Amino acid sequence: PGEPPAFPFESGGSYVGEWRRDRKEGFGKQTWSDGRLYEGEWRDGKRHGKGSLWTRSGGKLVKNYAGDWDRGRKSGLGVQRYANGDAYEGEYAAGERHGTGSMRYADGGTYEGGWARNKRSGLGVYEAANGDRFEGHWCDGVKEGPGRYFYASTGKIYEGEWVDGAPRCGSFRDATPEEANGTLPSADEQFSLPALSLLEPEALLAKRVAELRQLRANATEDVVRAFSEDELAVLRHVFTL
Repeated sequence: PGEPPAFPFESGGSYVGEWRRDRKEGFGKQTWSDGRLYEGEWRDGKRHGKGSLWTRSGGKLVKNYAGDWDRGRKSGLGVQRYANGDAYEGEYAAGERHGTGSMRYADGGTYEGGWARNKRSGLGVYEAANGDRFEGHWCDGVKEGPGRYFYASTGKIYEGEWVDGAPRCGSFRDATPEEANGTLPSADEQFSLPALSLLEPEALLAKRVAELRQLRANATEDVVRAFSEDELAVLRHVFTL
């Protein structure tokens, strides 16, 4: 037998593939009147298993997503390219970026790490096109918790606690060549940090970290991990230098 005949829909789309009990089941190709096309596995009438989705852009079919599906939604491992030029590769759950994955942004930036409900979450590394780099914790798409930010233009690093995307409690220092990945500015572009010291640095640090933890606990039930005892020991050492 040859290829099964296309089954037309009133909406203007069509389906060519396998059936079971009047439902799409097995391998098949579905087209829609708006130009979208799906080719892959089906179960109980829904995209399920491995498959690819194309969308129409500028008169051409462009592959939008390739990977795993579960009952009609992206779930598992997949690769997606967005209309704005961004590209994601990693885990999905219930149709959203969720788990571990990497994003390459159209502006040249990259992110690799955790995701939750389409937003950066958990541990992750973001590197901007200008060479700036953040390594640390994220929550709901913004920096939240312990993290380190490298400023490529100055060769400096801020390391400490972040709240709602902003630095709140930590240290500012010169980056080592290893931390800068060989991208330190020239001597003419660098500036020296003044020598500073605090009265009772341990008490001040402990008080401020406790305040930040309490603010975070009040703001959301999904509390991002705060400093461990080892991390606190490092910060106390930095503050007493």
